[in-house]
Amino acid sequence: MIAENDGMIDGPGFNSPESLLMASCFQLILQTMCSLFSWNGFLMSDNKSLFKEGLGTLVSRIKTTSGSTQISRQDLIKYVSRIKTTSGSTQISRQDLIKYVSRIKTTSGSTQISRQDLIKTSFQYIKNFADMVPNISTAVSVVKLLTVLADKSDSRDLHGQIPNICEEFLKREWMSSDGLKEKGVKYNENLQIIIRAFMVYSDDPLSAAETIATKGMPELLETDKNGCSATFPTLNRSSFSTFYRVMFNQLIDCIKTMAPAKQTDSREVKIDKLLQWNQAVRILHIHINLIKAFDGRGNVTSALKCGRQFIEIFLRQGMPLLDTMF
Repeated sequence: MIAENDGMIDGPGFNSPESLLMASCFQLILQTMCSLFSWNGFLMSDNKSLFKEGLGTLVSRIKTTSGSTQISRQDLIKYVSRIKTTSGSTQISRQDLIKYVSRIKTTSGSTQISRQDLIKTSFQYIKNFADMVPNISTAVSVVKLLTVLADKSDSRDLHGQIPNICEEFLKREWMSSDGLKEKGVKYNENLQIIIRAFMVYSDDPLSAAETIATKGMPELLETDKNGCSATFPTLNRSSFSTFYRVMFNQLIDCIKTMAPAKQTDSREVKIDKLLQWNQAVRILHIHINLIKAFDGRGNVTSALKCGRQFIEIFLRQGMPLLDTMF
């Protein structure tokens, strides 16, 4: 259907009974896989082979043209060649592709695929569905499943791909089954999960928060009561409190990890820490000023609670830095 509508996810037939049924099945499948792969029993040595077998079953969905569930070298080359890098701007290099495919089990069974390669291939397979999720509930299921797979990996590279996916979800205008913009408690709960994942798994959480604070928030202020941010359509007056609370809480979590300055630190290290605090204070200033326009009780409560924590952490970890530099 998406192909028939030239890539439009919410094109004609989007709300047909058949489409809604397929969307429901899609979400249930993702939720089932998330529950399965997040089972703590896989941590036991006796069950590690079951986890690998489960991943193998998922990867086997990349079928050959003959319909066999065995992954051939040529089909895997075709599949992996479509996998973009983390930035999404360039395709995977030929050398990396050859190096990766050389470790995959051929049809003759001469090479055994490793657990880590199974995780990576499964992650990329699920990631490909991010562009075609029909609703925000399914989007959350994709994020949760990708997070579970990334947590099982020995490398942090997979976690680094999650923020890009979450950012795209935040930039989508989600529609309900009746064709109207999604809203309500459940929508905001799903939005909270995506916003948090966007910031938590970002290489630079402060910059991620600043992007929304300096682009999305000002755009929202310039709209009417039914408007939304042009950059982040999920940010509107109904969802503002969710964005505000999650971003403020993540700001506090972020500055907690900023180590206090030491006398033995080089000047370059101290300057880098000072720039981090400067960015954090700038985000705090934006959040406090937003209370003038969005003075609901929940927003004021978040500002008072997180603002107090920010000051306490700054006095404990930020002031010693200023004392050593000035």
